[in-house]
Amino acid sequence: MTGARSNDMSNVFIWSAFHYYLRQPTDSAVIFSPLKYWKLGEDWFKFKADKAFAFNRKYFHAVRQMVNGCVLWLNELAKITENGGETLTLTPYNIKDAKAPNYDTGTIESLNQTVTAQRIHSSFSSAYYEEVDEPNDIIQKKEKPYPLNPKAIWSAFDGTEARDKTLSSNAKYNEDIVGYLKAGGSTFENDSSNAHLTRNTEHNAHGFHLRISNYLLKLPIFAANWWKAYRPNWWEIGVYYRSGDGKVAFEKDVKAGKLDHWLNQVLFYTCLENYNKIRSLEGSDGRWYYNELSLDNNKGQVHDPLDKSQPETLASQQLSKFLDNLNDDEAKMYQLWQRILKEAKVTKNYDERLNYGIYQINDELNTSHKETNSRGKTTTVYDYPQLNGDLNTMRGLIKDYYHKYVMPNLFKYEFIK
Repeated sequence: MTGARSNDMSNVFIWSAFHYYLRQPTDSAVIFSPLKYWKLGEDWFKFKADKAFAFNRKYFHAVRQMVNGCVLWLNELAKITENGGETLTLTPYNIKDAKAPNYDTGTIESLNQTVTAQRIHSSFSSAYYEEVDEPNDIIQKKEKPYPLNPKAIWSAFDGTEARDKTLSSNAKYNEDIVGYLKAGGSTFENDSSNAHLTRNTEHNAHGFHLRISNYLLKLPIFAANWWKAYRPNWWEIGVYYRSGDGKVAFEKDVKAGKLDHWLNQVLFYTCLENYNKIRSLEGSDGRWYYNELSLDNNKGQVHDPLDKSQPETLASQQLSKFLDNLNDDEAKMYQLWQRILKEAKVTKNYDERLNYGIYQINDELNTSHKETNSRGKTTTVYDYPQLNGDLNTMRGLIKDYYHKYVMPNLFKYEFIK
């Protein structure tokens, strides 16, 4: 085994077991583990599965709910069509009435269904990352500590300027750069640390810049990043991974115009999703940065935030016709967004120099305080209860919209596989 997988000790352990200990055709091995050794190891793990079960990892001294496979592997090469070839079908079992913390009580309960995993042959980064250098790009080399007067700035995970962070790459500025997208890893185990959409170069790198020329075609990566946040079923988490395997079919249908409307729906979703952490802010490089993937048309100019001569965002320009032909679900969401924006503008912290997205409104304007009652119980009280309620409502609507309109094509084109 070579490459990054050789740094994963569980992969090395499994590889060594098959390489050194399974010698006879009648030998076999039972592996109780996450499925990444099979999902990502097509070049070295080519064995046939006899029995395959899925159990909830939660009940086996783990924090997250997801699949641990329990598979009986034969010392026999699998044909593509056989279980263990290109697909692996597992029967999930739950533990009924198990009690924390050890979950050593309860009974095994079949879910009366199967779930099928598929091999992953390419990652997001290998298939879809597109980092280019333009002649007029302004580059700020990484320094330690953070440079006092940088030529370009970095973003932290929460979208703020990363002035107190360790820098792993050079920062880049160009007027056609609208964001920075990170989609690290294939699994959904650590989506909060491996999936980010920010305004500037992320301080921890491992992503690529979104430009006016390509952002619309790259946003499905952002949408796929957060699949786990909308899926409550543990028996799917750990079975499906991020994938670049559908790139050829995706780009073919994009070129043919078959995905024009869907790409606009993905952009609409992105503009209203709390995981979009692009902020408007004043950078220490002297520039004002705005949220181009927002429907708040209150942009200023790079060197004058009060100059609103061109206030329309890139997203609003792209969605101009789309917003005139919304379906009922979209119209409900858009009306709610307009109400949220109106409520945001009367909050104490509202800054008329900026334009806002859902995340920045929630983080900076949806303020709260603690109150303690006569019995000593402390509760959180929101300063703008209508705004807070509408933001919560939007979360529910965006989840439904994702399931109904965004997710089907993410599976069809194997962004999730």
